[in-house]
Amino acid sequence: MGYHKILVAVSLSTDEDDCLIKKALEIKKLNPKAQIYLLNAVEYTDSYSHIAGVSDDIDKVIFSYASEAMAKLCKKFRIDKERSIIEIGAAKNIILNHAEKGKFDLIVLGGHSKNSFGFILGSTANRVLNTAPCDVLSVKLDES
Repeated sequence: MGYHKILVAVSLSTDEDDCLIKKALEIKKLNPKAQIYLLNAVEYTDSYSHIAGVSDDIDKVIFSYASEAMAKLCKKFRIDKERSIIEIGAAKNIILNHAEKGKFDLIVLGGHSKNSFGFILGSTANRVLNTAPCDVLSVKLDES
């Protein structure tokens, strides 16, 4: 039986994405007809860009970079580019909205281990884990 629609939240900036996608592909082996979607949230920067002296168009530049990086990731793992999503906004909200709207039955995301007591998951992973409308797999990612 297995999962049918798997949403993988990727950062497009580290090798951690490879780890997350490989986990999703392992899960897909239980149901070869399952569909894997990649999702990246581009956080807003315009409201702070003037402080750093950066152009107000920085979101467009970041979105363009994200589009290129997503295309490479899709190609690398042979995931249909039509199953990739890039959206500007808060990652927590975007992941949860797409999980519900797209009727996903599994979200795969990274959870960072912390050395300090009490911090197991990042705030995004923690919120998604506690409020998602479906199962969530938080993959422990080592911080180096």
